Amino acid sequence: MKQFILQVLCIFFFVQSEAQIRKAEYFIDSDPGFGNAIPVSLDRPSMDTTYSFTVPTVGLTPGLHRIFYRVYDSTQRTWSLSAPKLFYFGHSEGRNEPNIVKAEYFIDNDPGFGVATNIPVTSGTDVTFTFTPSTSGLSAGLHRLFVRTKDAKGGWSLSTPQLFYFGPSEGRNEPNIVKAEYFLDTDPGFGNGTNIPVTAGVDVTFSFSSATAGLTEGLHRLFVRTKDAKGNWSHSVPQLFFWGRSEGRNAPNIVKAEYFIDNDPGFGSGTDITITADQEITFTFNHATASLSDGLHRLYVRTKDAKGGWSITTPQLFYYEKAESRIAPNIVKAEYFFDTDPGFGNATPTSVVAGQDIVFSFNGDIDALANGLHRLFIRTLDINGNWSQTTPQLFYREKIENHIAGNLIKLEWFWDTDPGFGNGNAVSIPAGQTEITNLNFSVAAPGTFSNTKHNLFVRILDDWSLTTVTMVDFTNIVLPVTLIRFNAQAEENRVKTSWDVADEINMLKYVVEHSSNGINFTAIGETPASGSTSYSLYHNDPVQGINYYRLRQVDIDGSFKYSPIITVHFSVGMSLLKIYPNPSTVNFKVEASQKVRSVELSDINGKVVKKYKVSTTYETSGIAAGTYLVRIIFEDGKVITKPIVINN
Repeated sequence: MKQFILQVLCIFFFVQSEAQIRKAEYFIDSDPGFGNAIPVSLDRPSMDTTYSFTVPTVGLTPGLHRIFYRVYDSTQRTWSLSAPKLFYFGHSEGRNEPNIVKAEYFIDNDPGFGVATNIPVTSGTDVTFTFTPSTSGLSAGLHRLFVRTKDAKGGWSLSTPQLFYFGPSEGRNEPNIVKAEYFLDTDPGFGNGTNIPVTAGVDVTFSFSSATAGLTEGLHRLFVRTKDAKGNWSHSVPQLFFWGRSEGRNAPNIVKAEYFIDNDPGFGSGTDITITADQEITFTFNHATASLSDGLHRLYVRTKDAKGGWSITTPQLFYYEKAESRIAPNIVKAEYFFDTDPGFGNATPTSVVAGQDIVFSFNGDIDALANGLHRLFIRTLDINGNWSQTTPQLFYREKIENHIAGNLIKLEWFWDTDPGFGNGNAVSIPAGQTEITNLNFSVAAPGTFSNTKHNLFVRILDDWSLTTVTMVDFTNIVLPVTLIRFNAQAEENRVKTSWDVADEINMLKYVVEHSSNGINFTAIGETPASGSTSYSLYHNDPVQGINYYRLRQVDIDGSFKYSPIITVHFSVGMSLLKIYPNPSTVNFKVEASQKVRSVELSDINGKVVKKYKVSTTYETSGIAAGTYLVRIIFEDGKVITKPIVINN
């Protein structure tokens, strides 16, 4: 008997300043208390700890167990949560299987161990057995091939059987089939079954749609056989099927639903689930778990219909673990700084109220800041002495000069090109104020911007000031395009695709792609990004039927993304083709003025359901009811796709 050893890899990480993990321990199933579990050796104190340890399992019973591990933070003097991991323990018998030293086979009758036909084996190698025995003495019909092996200790394996059929080969060309017939259950005699139409030189395809008026409910056998040109009948091949009458009634409504956990309280005694007549049941499980023990549980759900019948009780496995739900410590301090960190606790303080969320409205002194882009940083300190992450906010600072105090009337800004005095983007000035020493306002980047440097102009009206200019570098700022609309519509003999965009930054071009099946797309044209908000492109060679289009938006770095797929049903040239009956119940026919190369049936997503040999009639038996597409490919390469409804 060998002892099973469990190898465990544990990884801990904390987003907490200055935290130091000094201890780690684990236990199996039962918690002995903090500090009393089995210790794990750590290489050194650190904030992040990765360690691998081997767990002895002496004394464990075979079955499911849980190993818990946790660490101790010397800075906070607190233990982490005890993280569980589920594992299965089973004793390993720890012995090598003896080698196979002999193998043999026999057919039908066992001649005794060691007396059957030998199969060569190689010590230490799996036995690969290719069956090519002499069948000269076998009668035509079913037989059983038995194989067994013997190991180095003299033990024989089970004699494993394999059923096979033997029939002498006459070694001649098979004559054509001239007749086929079928019958149900009872053989009426050769030639007296129900006739199946056959065509000389063509394989027999048999679609069974026999009348079942005289059949009893239950299992039946369908037999099929054929007769060749020499008058020989084939075997009567059976196919088992079940027949039951369709009652043609609506299932009764569900009037009650309930659930329970683990133990069945009895039908009608579970926890009620609210239902609405004639609507499907949507069940969100939000059961109180106070009484549940930690571990695996099963949730059961069942329903009752208007006739009093209960459904099967359906189980769902889930795992429950109590959460310790510690309350986060209160924030006792908050501070901010610009650009350069002065160190924790040394920045400008902002007021906080214990037990309340912090709402920070920045109205600080920025006079010492140079004109241009700056970053405002904010962070908080909790009651345990832990600092939060330092959160940055980008803003732009500009001094407005050259105006006479008290005469401020208007302020405006613009990018790159001067639209003329009074035609820029106006900034709202607080009512009644004609002198402002600090005014913050937002500046939007237009959707036509490229990722280069641009100039921001600002000026005031007191008799207009000088126009101050600041260069803003957008080189490394990604401003992606926003696709507002992508549309396609038929116009005479072609299809027009069009699209509208916003925030067109960093774009290289737009590529329109087309597909006749919704799966395989090819490019039909492209348009360079020009800073416009509207584009269009014509497809001059659409196919008859459904055309699929999508837009590929290509960035200057080569990356791209696709729009949703849209469709256009193009009806020009449909008079070339007639498909009927539509809807179809058993088959459909195709009439065309040109020679047809191939016919396919696909679902509405373009997935091929069935491929047909060219004929005048195409069967739909075995195909689920629904709407499909018939795709006709002509010899000249023209493709026409038409919808069809199948009601089997």
